[in-house]
Amino acid sequence: MPTGAFFPRKLHARAWRLPGTGRGWKILAGLLSVTLLLLILFAGEKSLFKLISLQREQQHLQISLEKIKAGNLKLSRQIKDLQANPQAVEPIAREELGLVYPGEILYRFVPPSEASPRER
Repeated sequence: MPTGAFFPRKLHARAWRLPGTGRGWKILAGLLSVTLLLLILFAGEKSLFKLISLQREQQHLQISLEKIKAGNLKLSRQIKDLQANPQAVEPIAREELGLVYPGEILYRFVPPSEASPRER
């Protein structure tokens, strides 16, 4: 490579820096990067807090789903039992629906705590 006025012998890295670029810009770029990372983690729709709350909600919904599945299983067993044994329908009809045979009289006794004040 030729040397002379246009081609200096040694090129220093500092000679090619833009004015105002130095350690301060690196610190500023680092702070901006950290700030951006914190915003991504803790703010917005896809934040860390939102993720944690969605995981908690999923756990609660999973527990509710298990309870509902257990209730459905119990009801399906009860349906099969009632379909297989018609005599099992009578006690349920008498207790829950208050059905009686013709000529029967149904007496219902109300506990004193549930009676109205005029009936006491």
